Amino acid sequence: MDEHLLQTDSEIISKHCLTGLHVALGYGPCSSSCGGGRQSRPVVCVRTSDYEPVDDELCDALVKPQPSRQCNVDDPCPAFRTRRAVCTSENGTVYPLSMCASAKKPELSDACANAPPCDAMWFSTECSKCSQNAAVDRSGGTLSA
Repeated sequence: MDEHLLQTDSEIISKHCLTGLHVALGYGPCSSSCGGGRQSRPVVCVRTSDYEPVDDELCDALVKPQPSRQCNVDDPCPAFRTRRAVCTSENGTVYPLSMCASAKKPELSDACANAPPCDAMWFSTECSKCSQNAAVDRSGGTLSA
């Protein structure tokens, strides 16, 4: 009898006599905090006699626990919207930001759920004539001399 054939038959027989058991450890963190993600976990084949890790072929692949799963699929991510605002006159002349009152500058981003329509524009009115008796502060108020 061919010794090589005997060796091969013996390996095949031992692999069919499953001596292992799959052990699944806990899932790790979700890859996304919202909108759906994946969690993974180690799944190891261990020998049933001493629970030492063994080759995966010694465990039944049909009952192997899934190594990953979906997570946070029912938690939608909050939606935000953004816009630009420029300091401009009513006729469209663009000025440096320092020329407009910063307190009147609109929010540039907010959550969609509570957001008003994005049709507002930030613009400044025409400048008044210069006066030696009064100075205008950056918020649009008048300072007395």
